[in-house]
Amino acid sequence: MGKRVLRQPGVGASSVRAEALTLLPIAVVGIGVLQFAARHEAGWGELLRAGAALVLTQILPGAVLWRAVRPREGWLVEDLAVGAALGAALSIPAQGFSVVLDATPIAWLLGWLVAGAVLVVPAGRKRVMQAAWAPLPWWWGTGVAVGVLLLLSRTTAKFTQAMPGRVRVSTQYVDLNYHQALVGELLHRFPPHSPQVASEPLDYHWFSHAWMAQLAHVSGVDVDLILLRFVPIAGAVLLALVIACAAVRLARHPLAGPVAVTAAVVVGPLGIVDTWFRAPIAAPGSPTVGVASFLAVPLVIVLALHWRGQIGWAALPVTALLALASGGSKGSALPVVIGGVAIVLVVALLRRDAVWRRVALDLGVLVVCLELLVKLLFHGNEGGMRIVPFSSLTTVAGFLVSDSVPTDPSALQVATFTPLLLVIMLAPWFLGLVPVIGRLRVDDLVAWALVGITACGAGAQMVFAHPGKSQTYFKVAADPFTAIALAWGVVLLVGVAPRARHVVGLLVGLLAGVLLVGPAEGLLVEGGRVATSYARLLSFVAWLVVAALVAVGAMRLLTRGRRGVRGSLVTVALCVVLAGMTAAGHRGVLMRALWFGEPPLAMTKPNSAETRSEVLAARYVRDHSAADDVVMTNRHCANLVGRCANRHYWIAAFTERRVLVEGWAYTRRANYGGLGEPGYNPLRSQFWDLELLSLNDGFITAPDAAAQRRLWDMGVRWVYVDKRLPHANDFGRTATEALDNRLVRVLKLKEPTRSG
Repeated sequence: MGKRVLRQPGVGASSVRAEALTLLPIAVVGIGVLQFAARHEAGWGELLRAGAALVLTQILPGAVLWRAVRPREGWLVEDLAVGAALGAALSIPAQGFSVVLDATPIAWLLGWLVAGAVLVVPAGRKRVMQAAWAPLPWWWGTGVAVGVLLLLSRTTAKFTQAMPGRVRVSTQYVDLNYHQALVGELLHRFPPHSPQVASEPLDYHWFSHAWMAQLAHVSGVDVDLILLRFVPIAGAVLLALVIACAAVRLARHPLAGPVAVTAAVVVGPLGIVDTWFRAPIAAPGSPTVGVASFLAVPLVIVLALHWRGQIGWAALPVTALLALASGGSKGSALPVVIGGVAIVLVVALLRRDAVWRRVALDLGVLVVCLELLVKLLFHGNEGGMRIVPFSSLTTVAGFLVSDSVPTDPSALQVATFTPLLLVIMLAPWFLGLVPVIGRLRVDDLVAWALVGITACGAGAQMVFAHPGKSQTYFKVAADPFTAIALAWGVVLLVGVAPRARHVVGLLVGLLAGVLLVGPAEGLLVEGGRVATSYARLLSFVAWLVVAALVAVGAMRLLTRGRRGVRGSLVTVALCVVLAGMTAAGHRGVLMRALWFGEPPLAMTKPNSAETRSEVLAARYVRDHSAADDVVMTNRHCANLVGRCANRHYWIAAFTERRVLVEGWAYTRRANYGGLGEPGYNPLRSQFWDLELLSLNDGFITAPDAAAQRRLWDMGVRWVYVDKRLPHANDFGRTATEALDNRLVRVLKLKEPTRSG
């Protein structure tokens, strides 16, 4: 059915025109959103420089590498999308080497050096030149562009928030300052340390930050603009394209591409637990999520092509490269892929399939990569993740059971609530997964991989717990693969009916969705709020069970009469009903996609906002200090009053320097400090080194020569004083004033005189 996509490969003028028509709608959407970004404190010149850096140093050399690895049949859009992933993976060591060796050309040229090495080898050059393009249908680019627009409607929500320092007050989401600080760290120093607590190692997935740092390095664009304006556009477009290309590769049908990328944005766990239970695949507040998926999806493409015998030993180094890059970008990405591949290996062994050797080899490569990351990147740090079987979901979404989230769920709550939330997680995908699961009885191990990754993502979220509720990211990491499986299922369903009935089925499904979504939500919502009683939750699940039974009946009908009108219409209609119900639960994401007006993800407390005075003072330190200078400050909490919220990061973010002690959330010591204590919250924990904190704050309130010498020996060269907090008016001979504005005073520490 889908092999017509790969027919008549060529590189002639007709193929180039067809590929250009495929890319045109996507390019129009991207350019339109760039214009939108340029209107929000980002000039065209900066955006174009960042785009040129992405194309020249990552996409083009990566495309050369992909053409040397992939089968002869392919598409230009796949060369660019998967090539971008390979180029991004190479940009990570490129940035590290360029900083260590103080050689900017390495950041520019490492990708091309690797591509050049491939072209020098005659066999590699031959494969690159013979890799052909086959035209995709004329509607493919337009269909994918719709999915791209849906995804951009989520990631560009932050554009409604002003760039810090360019207006009087801005309220960026607090974690974005953390990510910006890490990008600044990777831009100037390697190996990286925790920029908010200079003495702490960085046991964190920082590869995505190195990718962004490389873009800032070669383009000369400020880190905040890369993070807050360019990456939300470029990252979303590239992620959507790799999902679409993977769906076509795996399902072998062009329709799978637009369906997969749209489903990845719209379909998900039912929106009643939207805050923690569901995050978009390219989360605006956590850029590591989208980057990791952008690297993990091509990884599964390579694995699938290897198992199908379409590529040989060349798959192994590419597998290792993408596995390391994705696992180092988000800790939840690689484990779910490994779980899916392990399931494939078990199935292959039970079937006595000869492919099991390839699967075992790939699984070994993935496990070795994970071990390397755990030891070299995370240094054995689990980030506070614990194994707490089946109680995790009650902790995350316990408000559905009672008004207060239970921190110590009872056995009854665990036993009843876990299966309910499992239904909520997987019900919207059910009808897409059913036909794929039916295919599992045939011969394609790739379908097992997709279903296995889905199961691992849901299962990990049920087994693990994290003090910051980050176990939800396992399911988010699996979402792109679940969407590809759903698209594959839709292709299989559509294939059993005449083409003219496809449109009719979709129209009927949309109508059914409009008529049934309201009553279904009425089972849950009371007075505009989600009901928290078991009775309403059970009635809602009962509605889902009825829909599932109808779906099973429809599948049986399809099996008996493959061209039966009723079977095809009912099945497609139910797919759209559940997808539409989920979209409605997401509070109208489809409607918001028509314009970029989604409510901004921001902190709303006035005393936690960044003011222009603070940002400009931090920029002064950046522009007048050496890369290794350490800054000290009396500002440690995001709030000025009340119990300390220790997620204060913007001094490190905008100075691009390490801070002796700023905010300490997300550090290893904060995550592990209170494990085992009921109700422990690392985001409200006290700093563990009271002596260091006393030295820091004591010097700012009462500077003296002894403290000056100790601080100097720790590398401190600058003092950033928040004038709203206790501080000395006169630093005497210990420091000289460099800047003084309404809120901030910046001083440069003097080198102390030493007796003897």
